Amino acid sequence: MALMKITLEIDTQEDAEKAANRIIDVLGRLTQQFDPNEAVPTWDPQGAEQKAAPVKKEKARPIKKAEPEAASSSEVETEKPVTKADIQHKMAALMNGHRDDLKALFEQFKASKLSELDESKYPAFMKALEAI
Repeated sequence: MALMKITLEIDTQEDAEKAANRIIDVLGRLTQQFDPNEAVPTWDPQGAEQKAAPVKKEKARPIKKAEPEAASSSEVETEKPVTKADIQHKMAALMNGHRDDLKALFEQFKASKLSELDESKYPAFMKALEAI
């Protein structure tokens, strides 16, 4: 444990309280950085002594798992529409090693590039990409 020596020259009681509060604040922040469960010191100007503020410890609660909702594929598609950027991202991931598959997929959808693909076909195209 490292030791620290602090020397203060204080003229008034008010200066002493301000200095003490500042020191306690800094020490409290340092304490929290190392152990968040440790009590944070506070200053009591009437008693002129240091007290530790109580730390509330909560019992760990089990995390409830969300129940998967039964949804049809049409509901899933309407929740988050497939964008051109989504398709570009997926295609970029498949570009190495699956170029021929991508070309065949474009032929299947009667387009030679993504800009020629109708936006209404994006969900089906994405589903086909994910199958590759």
